[in-house]
Amino acid sequence: EKNLKRARALMYGRTYAEAGRDERGRAVPICGVDAIESALESCEAAIFCCDSTSGPPTDAGMRAVFESAPKLKHVAMLSTLGGGKGGLLAKSLASGEATLAQLCSSSGVALSLVRAGALKGGGPGEIQRQGTDAGKALTDFGLSSYYYDTLVDLSLATTTMAYDRFTLGATVLPGDPLGMPNPLLA
Repeated sequence: EKNLKRARALMYGRTYAEAGRDERGRAVPICGVDAIESALESCEAAIFCCDSTSGPPTDAGMRAVFESAPKLKHVAMLSTLGGGKGGLLAKSLASGEATLAQLCSSSGVALSLVRAGALKGGGPGEIQRQGTDAGKALTDFGLSSYYYDTLVDLSLATTTMAYDRFTLGATVLPGDPLGMPNPLLA
């Protein structure tokens, strides 16, 4: 219950988390093996997230999702620019991408591979600066500003807040046209 409350707070704010229930139309966080297994039974889509610091999801973990989600129709993997080829200080994600592609192919499940640059925070989007609604989000997307309160390193916090404020949106390109941003850290 504590982990569930924290997940709700990071996504939607402390007040939302205190209510202890999820509103219709919002993502519902799940915590624990039993809750994950139950959710997978009706799951039609799944997103695997990885980065070059933690590495790809384990083969066993990906197989477990496929075995526990009989209604699965589409899978996406959030990877890194350059295909996660790795570098001096970075782990390669290529093996995880290949394993997931094979699992999708053999199961007849569609696959989308998303290679993104730096991901930071999330934030509530544009914030009302004045008036009776000062401090409230004008749009309901991204994480709650409560997330920023968890960043205790001042440099990291200010960089993340500035990044989230001015970098809303994405450029989507077909194929894999972009290389590694830094061959040492990719």
